[in-house]
Amino acid sequence: MESRANDELKRRALSLVHYVLLVGGAVVLLAAGLLYAPWLTLAALLGGWLAGSFAEYAVHRFVLHGPPYAARVHARHHANPAQEQIDALSYFGPIVVALVAWFAIDWIGGQAALAHGVTAGLCLQYSWFRALHRRMHRPGHRLASGSRAVFHRGHHGNKGRNFGVTTPVWDRLLGTAAGARRGSGNP
Repeated sequence: MESRANDELKRRALSLVHYVLLVGGAVVLLAAGLLYAPWLTLAALLGGWLAGSFAEYAVHRFVLHGPPYAARVHARHHANPAQEQIDALSYFGPIVVALVAWFAIDWIGGQAALAHGVTAGLCLQYSWFRALHRRMHRPGHRLASGSRAVFHRGHHGNKGRNFGVTTPVWDRLLGTAAGARRGSGNP
């Protein structure tokens, strides 16, 4: 029992650090970009969100269901979807990706507002994914019975389909969407 309480405390602490860094960082980047190039920053924010959404689909499809090591780690989620995995890679890997993206865009494009907006979009999209995905698998949560959760449960029933969590758009565009019935599959 004490181990479960420690795991929950660890999860909450990691989540707090994760959201402070990603969401807080995104707010700072947006504020900085909006000061000197508001329209470019907002357009880049949308581009970053879309890139993050596609990355969510692609990483889930080709990495988490691909190479053996990543697939084994991800299989723990499929075995017990309601229990959030606590691993540094999923909590802090996106922060590293965001920093690399910011430096690459700023260096290649030479436009800080573009780098600020894209990086903020990536950070906010991933934070949205983490928050939504956790709640989809929490029994009794209102998001556990919504259309996104129903679509995602289709993935837990057929691991070769429905890779998107926050949107089914990429699955539909790339031919990996499958229907799911309400109430079917794992929570």
